[in-house]
Amino acid sequence: MDWMPADPTFLPNDWRIFGYKEEGAQDARAIRKLRKDEIPVVEALSTDESWERWFANAIGVSPLDTEREGLHLLLCSRAPEVFEGDPSPPSYLPFTLPIWELLVPSWHVHRGITRVISRRVACFSATKYLNGNNQFEFSYLARMSAGLPDDLALSTTYIPATKSQFCIVYGCNKSQMQKIQRRISLAGDGLHHPLTTVGIFAEIERERLVNAVDDLVDQFSLRAEVLDMKYWNTDIPVDNRKTRENLAICLRSRELADQIRSTKRQVSKFISDVDRFNEWMIGTNSEGTNNAVDFKERMKLRETGERIKGRLQDILHEYDDKIDECKMMSESLSLIMQTQWNQIAQKDSTTNTKIARVNNMIAIETKTESIQMKSIALLTMIYIPLSCVAV
Repeated sequence: MDWMPADPTFLPNDWRIFGYKEEGAQDARAIRKLRKDEIPVVEALSTDESWERWFANAIGVSPLDTEREGLHLLLCSRAPEVFEGDPSPPSYLPFTLPIWELLVPSWHVHRGITRVISRRVACFSATKYLNGNNQFEFSYLARMSAGLPDDLALSTTYIPATKSQFCIVYGCNKSQMQKIQRRISLAGDGLHHPLTTVGIFAEIERERLVNAVDDLVDQFSLRAEVLDMKYWNTDIPVDNRKTRENLAICLRSRELADQIRSTKRQVSKFISDVDRFNEWMIGTNSEGTNNAVDFKERMKLRETGERIKGRLQDILHEYDDKIDECKMMSESLSLIMQTQWNQIAQKDSTTNTKIARVNNMIAIETKTESIQMKSIALLTMIYIPLSCVAV
């Protein structure tokens, strides 16, 4: 079956899915929040030298390295536009192929990201597998729909044995980098949960979809006076330009509703994986121990998971509201356009009635003239013979 591959190792063809810079590097941010750190450590990566220095100091977490327990996050900036007005996809990486070849094994990037990032639809997937050290790893992959600008992709891997998680966000702009960095700073102990980064990803997607719907509602509100009957005048001709604009808003609202429904399905899958991780965590003792410290830590992770689940359910409810707004716009604009067509039909009916009345008058006059012609013909038939006899 076509499910997520159990082997996370990249195959030769997998490297071709991504686009790379031929030389040099673009802006990227490496964020590290270890358990011993009070605040996240942020490092800007914009040159080859900075990448080499970062590789030497921040990469390479061994299975027994407890000093690096925590979150390791890399925010990849979006590559420049290939064509004007056509933004590059998240699969275009802001660094060279050699850097990516070093990054993939060091950060435990699952090869399933090649399928997720190459798709242009909303997607979420999760898998659990054993690594080369016979340790469990949890891999989570997510993708935003390319139907709206500023779409992102994400890959994150959590290693329970080292309590480390490695996350990469692909295709970030500067605003998204700042939002993610701010949420990381405010997450506190919630960062220890492996699905917190996926939750932040879901929040960014929520903002993107909600803002798109709100902008469309603003455009719709500017045309809402058409529905006010006291301003309705059937003598004013229909404006074709406004009709096209109304049609564009109607179609856009339906597209947004479809995208939100698709994202809702992925968020529902995400909620199910939160429950599965909590069940696994409760039923498994970390490293085979059952001490009070470990039990307390697992309970904190469970509480964080419940908070994530609760927030995701709130997002689902908000998505329902936005779908209703899209439905309202679609139905209202359909009513407007139907009313405009009815207006045209009413005018056509009035014109046809006037034409019918004129035709009726012509028919009556024609009938009258026909009677007169018959009378003239009859008189002519009688008068001419009598005139001949008289002569």
